[in-house]
Amino acid sequence: MFSSILYRRICFVILFTVLCYSVTIYIFSVPLINKTVYSREEEAAKTILDNMAEFVKSKHFSLETYRASALDAHKKELKHIIQIQENFLKAKYNQYKTGKLTELEAKQRALETLRSFKYGNNDYVWLSSYDSVLISHPDPKLHNADFSQVKDIDGNLIVPPMVRVARENGEGYTSYWWKRLGEEKPIEKITYSRHFPQWEWVMATGVYIDDVEAEINSLKEKMINELRQMIHTIKIARTGYMYIFDSNINMIMHPNPNIENTDFSSLLNPETSKSIGRELMAAAKTPEGKLYYKWDKPDDKGYYIYDKISWVIYNKELDWYIVSSVYTEELNSSAIMLRNRIFSVSVVMFLLFIGVAIIFVNKILVPVKKLSDMAVRVKNGDLSAQCDITGKDEFGMLAMTFNGMVSQIKSHIKELDSKVQERTQELDKKNEKLLKEIAERNRMELETKKANEKLTIWVDELKQHNHEMSLLNQMGDMLQACHTIDETFRVITETFEGLFPGEAGSLFFLKNSGNLLETVATWGNYSDDDIFQREHCWGLRRGKVHRVVKPGSGQVCQHVKATPPFGSLCVPLVGKSEVLGMLHLRFDGYDPNLSEEENKRLLESKQQMVMTVADHLSLSLANLKLRDRLQELSIRDPLTGLYNRRFMQESLEREIITAQRDNSDVGIIMIDVDHFKEFNDNYGHEAGDVVLKELGAYFRKNFRGGDIACRFGGEEFTIIMPGTSLENAHKRAEKLHLGVKNELSVKYLDKNHNITISVGVAVFPVNGSNSKDLLIASDTALYQAKNAGRNQVVIAEIIK
Repeated sequence: MFSSILYRRICFVILFTVLCYSVTIYIFSVPLINKTVYSREEEAAKTILDNMAEFVKSKHFSLETYRASALDAHKKELKHIIQIQENFLKAKYNQYKTGKLTELEAKQRALETLRSFKYGNNDYVWLSSYDSVLISHPDPKLHNADFSQVKDIDGNLIVPPMVRVARENGEGYTSYWWKRLGEEKPIEKITYSRHFPQWEWVMATGVYIDDVEAEINSLKEKMINELRQMIHTIKIARTGYMYIFDSNINMIMHPNPNIENTDFSSLLNPETSKSIGRELMAAAKTPEGKLYYKWDKPDDKGYYIYDKISWVIYNKELDWYIVSSVYTEELNSSAIMLRNRIFSVSVVMFLLFIGVAIIFVNKILVPVKKLSDMAVRVKNGDLSAQCDITGKDEFGMLAMTFNGMVSQIKSHIKELDSKVQERTQELDKKNEKLLKEIAERNRMELETKKANEKLTIWVDELKQHNHEMSLLNQMGDMLQACHTIDETFRVITETFEGLFPGEAGSLFFLKNSGNLLETVATWGNYSDDDIFQREHCWGLRRGKVHRVVKPGSGQVCQHVKATPPFGSLCVPLVGKSEVLGMLHLRFDGYDPNLSEEENKRLLESKQQMVMTVADHLSLSLANLKLRDRLQELSIRDPLTGLYNRRFMQESLEREIITAQRDNSDVGIIMIDVDHFKEFNDNYGHEAGDVVLKELGAYFRKNFRGGDIACRFGGEEFTIIMPGTSLENAHKRAEKLHLGVKNELSVKYLDKNHNITISVGVAVFPVNGSNSKDLLIASDTALYQAKNAGRNQVVIAEIIK
């Protein structure tokens, strides 16, 4: 057929038309796919940066909140110290009034005792007369000194303002700069002064601000170490990473420890010859917050030819620039893989269409070739030539005409033959012609049936492919919209039921122990193990797909219990170098109606489809786990593991709104550790942290799942109990108070320390109509318990 000019022309037209169509589809679809996939990869990288920026912001907010609460706690401690000393002075004054001592003796004993009193970090209490003379001070240089005109380093009077505030208001706070006892450098100090009118004295004590700042700096250092660990683990695409620097272009955090704490202002953009740090700072001020530039690779040092993109967010409070950076070719890797697959499918469809076209052209040109051959034979004198083409179309009519013409010519030549012979020959020809027609018709029907069966198979495969692509796209959209890991399980179940109807399978998720896998989703008639050890799966052992075509053809995993003829696929789920779980698909083995090659191709298609789903699911699960961890860190107190103060305030407001709607109660318990300051002074802050951790663990163990245990600040804790009446709240507070007293013992330095707590109880709405009033009521009850001698429970006053 290739020698036919007509055949070559028709084939060329068909080939050119199909090629143009395929190229057009490829040109218009691939750029759109590339753009869409790149945009989604870019959005994923930006989301990670936004989450990190929000986490840094929340940590800074926690530090500032702690700063304010710590200063308030120190002020309360100053007030408490002065109250104790005031009681001491009143006792001496009463001894004078009752005649046990003379007034001079009572004053001298009081002044000597107060002068020797020390607490905290070398802190003390001093007394002043109304004319600002220090009648009692532990420093011999300042004892009995006249401070009426003494000023601090800013030129402000020190003692007269304290005396004035105490005499006018009874008590008050003032600030100034002063030297710590035994030191020379002035430090800002806050002083609480109180009036003792019986002897016309003013007593005072203070706290140095640097004590508070030291606590803040310690917490800030812990925050930076925590952020550094997170940045070292975060990966964007394949090799992308995050880092943080300040406005002085000092690298604060970077996955490469050699770069951390270095000045990289001399590092230049190879295209602009400007500082790359300055350009990143400028990019943070733009609406998009990103910078494109050329850079080298770790495996191709010194060749700045690779396109790179960085997103930058500026944190004003900490003066930090948070950056996520990745090579653009890594963002395009998914699009390139999809483009190659589309190209492969297009080539296959092109070849299939050409094959169908060739068969179709052959069907048309075969009759023409037969007619042409018959004409040549007649021309050469073979009058016995006949064309076997039958049918009612133009080819059949033309063949019939040719045969008639030849028969007429032949009949004229054989006129001399007898009529019987002519009649016999005519009957023989008719019978022969009829048999040929029957044979040709049967052959055509058989070939047509086979062609239709192949075409039906191709159409069914194309429909199945389109259906699978639609399900994969839908799955990708749904996974990106999932907010929790449990939602992804439902998406995967629906997807597999659509991709593999009639077949069974299961999604296993790795438990926190890291050794057991548990079923979280199933489809079809699945009957294998719901939970098994990691080592029981060959796929998880080897870290890659494990396929068993049918029992006896390979190593069957121990968790597979189905009987022959079932085969199976085990596909590990790996996200960010971490094993998350495993996808298990069970299929019905080889189809006896298909050839060996067709069965193999069908199995390969299933395996590729499961691996594609596994890739999408692994990325989604890894991102959701990272987001959950960031959210959990933002609401938890890092020392005790309880919820922080910000989460407590949000939860209390939410529970009060619910209680107003349901006409129910909300109980709140405010807790303070007795003598915690003295414990810290005697044993150090590390011992104090051990006490707080043990209390946090005890609270988590002894409260209901619906209760909310929080660290309010310092050594104070808050428990929110939805649906709890005042009577039940009081009972639970008493039970907690006795439990801590009798059951909790903290071991530190091989010594057991018993702990007691003071507790204040309040309930909405009987003690407060909103969250602020309720907190004030419980806090007031707490301090009543402390003032009454500690180690007890006090209920807040009921609002009438």
